[in-house]
Amino acid sequence: MDINKKVIIFDFDGTFYSGEEMFSKLPAYVNRHKREFLPNVTDEQYKEIVKNHPNWKTTINGAELVDLIYLFKKEYPELDISANDFWKWQESKPDPIVIDPNYVVDHEFIEELCKHHPVYVVSNSSPNHICYYMKKLNINPEWFTEIISNKFTVKDRTKKHYYKHILDKEDCLPGNTFVFGDSIKSDLEPAIALGINTCHITNANHIPAMVNQALSK
Repeated sequence: MDINKKVIIFDFDGTFYSGEEMFSKLPAYVNRHKREFLPNVTDEQYKEIVKNHPNWKTTINGAELVDLIYLFKKEYPELDISANDFWKWQESKPDPIVIDPNYVVDHEFIEELCKHHPVYVVSNSSPNHICYYMKKLNINPEWFTEIISNKFTVKDRTKKHYYKHILDKEDCLPGNTFVFGDSIKSDLEPAIALGINTCHITNANHIPAMVNQALSK
């Protein structure tokens, strides 16, 4: 084990870009396509599910939608319901994200960082979505050691097991590993559970300073 090795893990959405309007188009988009998340149930079955679970109509967050899909799968074992259908739908097209050029990460900083440290991206979004918007941010996916998309496995639907995979792969101490993300629940809490350092990102412009500060400790 290299006790001096430092490993960086980034979330993607809301981390490499930020701004008040970034997810403004998402609620209408998700609601417009929700029927497609349960493609193997009939219209009547779908209506019954929604009737019994009205919060389905108001849930937008991907991880929360997956939790509901697993709940439906448990309550309706006779129906063909799978979280994998939602993941495949996500992969079919990128979400409509609003990128404010005033609030994006410095791509030159990320490129240089990747030259000197193992840098990972662990996201709840699909690979297609991540790569599509990375290119818009002038970020080359090939810079990173690995880009991981959460497939929301039934055993552990959080990012914790992905973080553990990185620790094992890099043979790195949790104290020398850093997770940067905008969501305390999705990004940071699974890291804290493993003893990994965390940094809460609220503005993509702050990433270089926050990374440099973390690495200097």
